[in-house]
Amino acid sequence: MTPAEHRGRNLSLYGMSYGLGFSLGPLGISLLRFGQAAPFLILAGLFVLVLLLVLLKLPDSLPDKVEHGEGQARRFGRSYRLAWYALIPALLYGYMEASLNSNFPVYGLRTGFSTDQIAALLPFAGIGGLVLQLPLGLWSDRYGRKKILIFAGVAGGLAFTLLPLAGDHFLLTLLLLMVAGGLVGSFFSLGLSYAADILPRNLLPAANVVSSFHYSVGSIIGPGLGGLLLEFGWGGGVFALLGGFYILFGLAGLLFSPRQLN
Repeated sequence: MTPAEHRGRNLSLYGMSYGLGFSLGPLGISLLRFGQAAPFLILAGLFVLVLLLVLLKLPDSLPDKVEHGEGQARRFGRSYRLAWYALIPALLYGYMEASLNSNFPVYGLRTGFSTDQIAALLPFAGIGGLVLQLPLGLWSDRYGRKKILIFAGVAGGLAFTLLPLAGDHFLLTLLLLMVAGGLVGSFFSLGLSYAADILPRNLLPAANVVSSFHYSVGSIIGPGLGGLLLEFGWGGGVFALLGGFYILFGLAGLLFSPRQLN
């Protein structure tokens, strides 16, 4: 439904809503003072509110018909073939988010940070993502989705690789986390925007499923792979590997040339 010239902006607002939900959700614990049922009653009320908005405000639509009885597996294959570069960001985003949340506390303790400092540092990757989500979406509308993905991947990857060099310097670590998280925190929404740019409309539902699958796979791989590096005593390798993945993705964009098959 979104016009192409505003797709990056609108999907960045989706990404911001997603990030805000994850940030605000844990605050529901404070509602327990009003009774154990209070957080769930509030959540139920919010779902009812969304249901009313959907019923009253959201226009109805039907997906495009599948051509020539094309099977689901074939649609997934075509999505990969035409838009593999736009589908990888969801994988990297899931890997980054899960790896930071699970491995950074262990890395921080071994580096010399206190538990209070670690608790204060972790949110700044998400804060950076919220701050830059809308600007990156607007810039992708103006300068092109692929250019922004390449820039954000390379620059964000460099920020991650520099993180071990900060050692136990609190402010420098905070700054690098915020820059890295800000640059790559829009990857899920930017990837979906790019997929919508280069895929035929009838393949968009399949691409959305693939992106969600990639996000889940990245969330599973991140903690385990980072944990292995920590187990072998290379704490900085968690961020060197993470940064390397993003830099490699950015450079792969120079080889990707979108083409549409209708």
